[in-house]
Amino acid sequence: MVTGLVLIVVSFLLILTLVFVNWKVKDVIDWSWWWVFALIWIPLVLAIFVFLGFLGYLYKDNFGHMLSVGAPIMAIIFFRALFSELKRAKPKSARDRGFEKATDQDDAASQCNLGIMYRDGDGVAKNYTEAFKWFKKAADQGNPYAQYNLGVMYDTGNGVAQNYQEAFKLLKEAADQGHAPAQHLLGDMYDAGYGVVQDKQAAIAWYKKAADQGYAPAQFGLGIMHCTGDGAAQNFTEAFKLLKKAADQGNAPAQSNLGLMYEKGDGVAQNYQEAFTLYKKAAAQGELLAQIYLGHMYLSGKGATRNYQEALKWFKKAAGQDVFSPAKFRWGVMYLNGKGIARNYQEAYKLLKKAAEQNLAEVQDTLKKRGKNY
Repeated sequence: MVTGLVLIVVSFLLILTLVFVNWKVKDVIDWSWWWVFALIWIPLVLAIFVFLGFLGYLYKDNFGHMLSVGAPIMAIIFFRALFSELKRAKPKSARDRGFEKATDQDDAASQCNLGIMYRDGDGVAKNYTEAFKWFKKAADQGNPYAQYNLGVMYDTGNGVAQNYQEAFKLLKEAADQGHAPAQHLLGDMYDAGYGVVQDKQAAIAWYKKAADQGYAPAQFGLGIMHCTGDGAAQNFTEAFKLLKKAADQGNAPAQSNLGLMYEKGDGVAQNYQEAFTLYKKAAAQGELLAQIYLGHMYLSGKGATRNYQEALKWFKKAAGQDVFSPAKFRWGVMYLNGKGIARNYQEAYKLLKKAAEQNLAEVQDTLKKRGKNY
């Protein structure tokens, strides 16, 4: 029985040692090899201390007395030092492992990941300067993800002076390697003429490359171009197909515009209920126009039971984003007419004044292009 118990203990220690060896090889722990094999040699050392203490018990002379007293003291000192070392040798963080690979091995993927950590403040203090440095190191090695992230920094001016030409160059390098987000952003730059001469056909070509990879923002952008005829032949059937692909991936702007197509019957049979469903999905994600459209459907009773309180709720949410004035306008009108809320001329005046200050005529023009007329 004793022999069997000893075998079980020894087997357990050996298995645990193999686990430590695996962690050490995979760079999960930063222990020295002494500590990796500690479960083998520590029991041996402990056995030696016990044996020395036993010898001290057998011999009654000065040597035996020294052993019986010294062995426990040496054991205490040894194991205190051991536990102190084990406490210090904590598993490496993702940042530590990434930093070592990025610096010691000049690994582009690790450099890019480290740049993302510094940019987002993930596990380290947010630092755009450090993010730029690591993105550049990886981008110089041709890493498309780093080229894209560095291009975005130049595009937005975060961590570096804004430079559309440099952004375009980096995004083109990443796009040429098949990086879908870079292809989409490159399409945006061609579409707007940032960092390059405006070229709608080039924009469409790059949107299509990204869209063909299933990238939802590109599917949305290309769908809108087909919907409006801006830069592409107006084709509601193609627009509907692309917007649906993006909407099915949860893209809020695509859901909002697809809902608008259902509401108007462009490229698909008119269906207020489907429009309502899509507006609600997009509005829940904070999509401004969807919140306005949803409030309008609750107000008019199209696609949903007329509900002034719900209409008011969504107009308030949209107005709270303080971007477009139609929500403030609708909210003010509800105060003015006393629908869904107690009539309040002071609040109505205040909201309508804010809407007017944001130039309602300009907002009307914007919304007309998307099929609404306030």
